[in-house]
Amino acid sequence: MAKSRIIPNRALLPRKIGIFCLLSLQLITFGRAQSVHASNSPCNELASSCTGEEHLRSKDSLQTAPANKQLTHDDIADDYITIEDAEIWYPILYKDKNFAKIETFVQQSLEAERSDEQVSAYLSRLYNNLSEVPSRIDSTYTAEDDEQFLEHINAVDEWISTDPSSHIPYLIKGMLLREYAWETRSRHTTHTATSEALPSFSRLVTRAKTNFDIAAELNPNDPNVWRELMFSTRENSNVPKHLEETYFQAGLAANPYHIGLWGTKAMNRRPVWCGSWEEMMEIARESEQLSIEAGKTLLSTVFLGVHRHIAYHDDSFQLGHPDIWPDVQAAFLRTIEAYPESLRMRFYYAHDAYFYADKDDIAVEQFDILGNHWTAGTAWNDLEEYHNARRYAYQSAAYDALLLGNYDRAERLALHSVEIEAHAYPYLILASVSNHRYQPEQMFYYAEQALANNPTANERTQAEEAITTARYHMNRN
Repeated sequence: MAKSRIIPNRALLPRKIGIFCLLSLQLITFGRAQSVHASNSPCNELASSCTGEEHLRSKDSLQTAPANKQLTHDDIADDYITIEDAEIWYPILYKDKNFAKIETFVQQSLEAERSDEQVSAYLSRLYNNLSEVPSRIDSTYTAEDDEQFLEHINAVDEWISTDPSSHIPYLIKGMLLREYAWETRSRHTTHTATSEALPSFSRLVTRAKTNFDIAAELNPNDPNVWRELMFSTRENSNVPKHLEETYFQAGLAANPYHIGLWGTKAMNRRPVWCGSWEEMMEIARESEQLSIEAGKTLLSTVFLGVHRHIAYHDDSFQLGHPDIWPDVQAAFLRTIEAYPESLRMRFYYAHDAYFYADKDDIAVEQFDILGNHWTAGTAWNDLEEYHNARRYAYQSAAYDALLLGNYDRAERLALHSVEIEAHAYPYLILASVSNHRYQPEQMFYYAEQALANNPTANERTQAEEAITTARYHMNRN
């Protein structure tokens, strides 16, 4: 169940603020807002250089630029080039009801997916996209949500009636029922199900299992069916757990390198289901070794996803630790090297470097390459979250450069943050850079811009102090 992640100013905050959860290799993000502290401000030093009567000017006398408004969702979307992915199939099924087009594409993909791991990964994303059900960030639901779910079920039922020999609508229907079961369960609480929710949950996952069984009988050569059946051994108390290995082996017969099979096997060993981090990591390492030996680099996403999941749930597990990060980074780089024209893995690399490894330099490097491109279905919850992370990463890296006295780099990064979206903090960094270079006019300008771009109370105080300092030095000149 996806929740919004509010990204505060990382230059002023403890680093670990992102939350990531992987469920059956579906990437879902969580998060928490944090308060901003004044301690590591780039302009704290400015007041110490202020002397003379200019220091006594009231804030009411300061000349500032007109206040700028923050970007809206539409404003942000206009700034990005969207790389379309599997979401293009959603209207083809639920709006156009072009069952034949999806059938043809899926069957062609199944013929190629064992030998082409990109085709395999895309097909899994296609299924996941077509099985999305309405959800609300705050877990509140309306009658329209239920109506949309029923419309989706009716669409796949129509497909089934049109072509009962196709396994695809049965698989999608089972996934819809499962997703809706979990959404129903979360209506009452995000952590534990109430007695009111459980009967509906049990009934829905049982119906899902029935559809998966039919899909498996119709086409045992689609590993995505076996992936779903593997997961049913954990969510459905009526399904014997020992069947997981049977389903896993059946899936491997279809494709021994399938990301979803290995990922589900690892995630089925989460502590919440009586497993352990050690068991998950053991499977992750096994899949990573297979990835290296077979040259199936995208299988590394299981290894990376398990690390990401544990990093979220266990604060003692630091992804950026010297004993952990080298293997994680090697997996990323190996995959990026195998598919240099694809930007997809770079979105994950930037995400994990920024949120979990405290590697702002790597995140910025990837953001430089990604530029203003965006694609859905990666580790990022949505475009707005990605946009905010970009500007925060640049300003955080700018602050680090400022501390090291690398003023050229601090300036470049802060300007890039402003280019993404103007906010007060990077302007304060630029003001501090100008102070170090003894450029009071520039310092004055940047401090004014800080005041004009929605400063916090603390940032406003620092900007006003910077203006006072700049005026003092300009008057001396």
